[in-house]
Amino acid sequence: MPIASQIGRVVLIAVTLTGGGLLETEYGYLRGGMTPLPAEERSIFALAATESGMSSGETTSGPTSSDSGTVSPDSGTGQPAHGSSGEIKVEPTQPLLPPEVPMEIRPEGEPSRPERRREEFQKGEEMGPPGEEMRPPDEDCKRQVRESAVHLNRMMSDIERQLRNLKRRKVNIPPEVNELVGQVKALVERARGIETCDEAQEISEELPPLAGDLQEKLGELERCAFLPQVRKDINRQFNFIKRDWSRAQGRAKRAKNVDLTELLNEGGVLYGRLGEMKDQTIGLIDEITKSAECNRAEEIFELGEEARDVEEELREKVNTIMALGDSTRQLNFLKRDRKDFTRLVRDLKRQKKDPAELEACLPVFDENLAAIQEVLRGRPLNPEDLRDAFETTEDARHNCREIADELQGVRNFEAPELFKEFDLPSFAPPEVKQ
Repeated sequence: MPIASQIGRVVLIAVTLTGGGLLETEYGYLRGGMTPLPAEERSIFALAATESGMSSGETTSGPTSSDSGTVSPDSGTGQPAHGSSGEIKVEPTQPLLPPEVPMEIRPEGEPSRPERRREEFQKGEEMGPPGEEMRPPDEDCKRQVRESAVHLNRMMSDIERQLRNLKRRKVNIPPEVNELVGQVKALVERARGIETCDEAQEISEELPPLAGDLQEKLGELERCAFLPQVRKDINRQFNFIKRDWSRAQGRAKRAKNVDLTELLNEGGVLYGRLGEMKDQTIGLIDEITKSAECNRAEEIFELGEEARDVEEELREKVNTIMALGDSTRQLNFLKRDRKDFTRLVRDLKRQKKDPAELEACLPVFDENLAAIQEVLRGRPLNPEDLRDAFETTEDARHNCREIADELQGVRNFEAPELFKEFDLPSFAPPEVKQ
């Protein structure tokens, strides 16, 4: 609560006047920076208010004075003069503090806080309303650019490290990239020694376009850096295809019950076309790597998309030949499963469990087995009919197997995708992450 509002209430404040001319209270030095007070004011006062029961003319015990109730100053020592009455008479006096305690203590001659705010407001009006372009002082420009130079130096270090990595991976750096790097370095050097805001503005306008072009070129070079590995992957994957196609040819020649000549001819055409695509892709990779025209890397992946379609067709032919070329053994596997189901029905009856659901499934399985045998007896053997018969029988076998597992209390276990089916490796180049 301000001191001015405490007049008339109980207040007893001891005020000590230091020898340096500063008035020290619980509110701080109220006259800091001003001239020392007169010697007669450097005393100890006691101020009393009416709420405590003391009023003008009342007395209190304490050191005495020989005059009519005022306190006599000493010769400058700050000690009161004592009398023999043992009392000090407190007379009404003006408040020692000003009507309002100042909100801040400041040296004499300095503007107050409201005055400073008024000056700042007027200065803002001169600079214009918000939204208009305002230019900071030159010193602020220099400071900001010096801070930005730290980030620019870090950026240049990253670019140089990236270029070293590309060279180590045997990527040819084209001249235009080296030229862009030189221009960016020159701007960074200029930023270190700017003197005015105009120079800073010029640098801020020139640098972003150059940095954007350089980043785009470096991205293309990074794609070029992956091309040697892509080349190795294509050769390795094609070798897998070559091995599996050779196995399919051997299986077709050993087949006794089915003529697979037509499938071999169709697969041979696809295999030859895929080999041509492989050679074309390898040649394009070598050309791009040598010329550093990394923006042509998209052509490689376009060829890869075409090769993937051819590879899918070849995979279908290979899988069909492998299945039909060994149809007798595949049929024997199915017959063995049929015997297992018959044995399971017998065991369930012995355990006093109802095998009716499994018994209802078995006739469908038997019909499909008979269909396979009928196709195998036909001459000439139709590969498409044989494949359809095997697929239908496999579906029936799978249905019976699920019922058998449920009756035995065996949880149906789905094999991981890795072990479900053998697929040829993909010929398409791997995707490069940006």
